[in-house]
Amino acid sequence: MLSKQVCALSRRAYCSAVNLASDIKNARPFSEIPTMSFFKVAKGNLPGGRYYKKSMREMQQLFYEEYGNIMRIPAMLGRPQFIITFNPDDFETVSICVK
Repeated sequence: MLSKQVCALSRRAYCSAVNLASDIKNARPFSEIPTMSFFKVAKGNLPGGRYYKKSMREMQQLFYEEYGNIMRIPAMLGRPQFIITFNPDDFETVSICVK
């Protein structure tokens, strides 16, 4: 019983590695990820801006509508830039490719 589980896990890990290698091989450049400018972030959070007094959930919905499944938030105020993806299937690929 245990050997069957290990075998199943090994096959799944192998298939996952093959898919990941294929994803990385077909990946588009980092520079092509849609991003917003620092100015747009700042302006959007001021009174009257698109993101002013919005909950995090509402902001993420607006980001999704404007930028699609994946986007980049620029570096600002001493924080590094980061990537947001709204597709759970992309989490592992984006995490590995960005490191």
